Amino acid sequence: MKPTAANPRSRLRRLAHRVLAVLAGLLLALVLLELGLRIYNPFEAPLRGDKIELPVYKRAIYHPPADDLRFDHPVYHSRNSLGFRGPEPPRDFAGSLSLLCVGGSTTNCRLLTDGKTWPELMHKALEPQFPKLWVNNAGFDGHSTYGHLVLVEDILVKLKPKYILFLTGFNDIGRDDITSSDLQIERKKNEPVRAVLANFETWVLMENATRHLLAMDKGLTHKLKTNDQDAAAVLSPERLTDAPREHFKLIEAYRERLRQLADACRAGGMEPLFMTQPTAYVTAPKNAAQVSAQHVYRAVLDAYNTALLEVAKEQGVCAIDLAPELSGEAEAFYDMGHFTNQGAERVAEIAARELGKFLSAKMGH
Repeated sequence: MKPTAANPRSRLRRLAHRVLAVLAGLLLALVLLELGLRIYNPFEAPLRGDKIELPVYKRAIYHPPADDLRFDHPVYHSRNSLGFRGPEPPRDFAGSLSLLCVGGSTTNCRLLTDGKTWPELMHKALEPQFPKLWVNNAGFDGHSTYGHLVLVEDILVKLKPKYILFLTGFNDIGRDDITSSDLQIERKKNEPVRAVLANFETWVLMENATRHLLAMDKGLTHKLKTNDQDAAAVLSPERLTDAPREHFKLIEAYRERLRQLADACRAGGMEPLFMTQPTAYVTAPKNAAQVSAQHVYRAVLDAYNTALLEVAKEQGVCAIDLAPELSGEAEAFYDMGHFTNQGAERVAEIAARELGKFLSAKMGH
């Protein structure tokens, strides 16, 4: 006698039970991950949705390759009670000469140990001339002018440092998703949902991981590789002029965000300062028959830096043109734009020289 076929209903029930078991397992895994991240979260997540949550008293230790003499071993990365790198704010904050350095990873200097980042070295260079000077590093990996604007409007207006020095450029190249109008639309449509999701560590981890992947796609993460390993593609000379033109609308949006940063600072009683972004890449030889992708990238970055200098002149903002003084110095970078210890010393030297002249004029020294 042949066995009877299984009842279709019983098969559906078994399938439903399996699906429910898988979903229950996934839910349990998410709950356990959420609980684990609430107990201990090793990942720095300064952005929660459209809000910045500063990593107060966070401390990390990084271990670059032991044979890489461009770094300390190990690297200590500490944040103070404000969530920034540097000394605690002075008791007489209103009476101090307070300055915050705001930027992305090239300001944060994640692989440079405490005391050797360019904001700290700049502070040491300027302190003999300005004893009441207090400098902190408010750089966060991946932050663009969008993140800087949120930081200024949500947090820095309450702290009210006298000056904010912005090092911008890398994280704005090619960005067409961070205009003020986009931000307003996103907040109006998604704010209730994102506000709820921002309370979950798992969601915040996923969101910041996505941002990190986007940065990796643009080559903006820390690679610890030599400069000649990047961008080996060969392109036509016309790309040197075509590439900046292709970024025209994006650069115009970048100009507008810089204006918004200047306006937001001044509205909050703070004075903005700008600094151009240097890179390890050199300009193309004048008579080269072919140019590399590195040369094209340098041409695009130069166009963004030119826009920053023009906005600074238009808005009456002091600008430090760091890029032409440092770009192309191979020893100053460990990849396309992140600084080695030697590079941080050079940045601090140039920034202290220019800021010293500016602050002396402001204070009548």
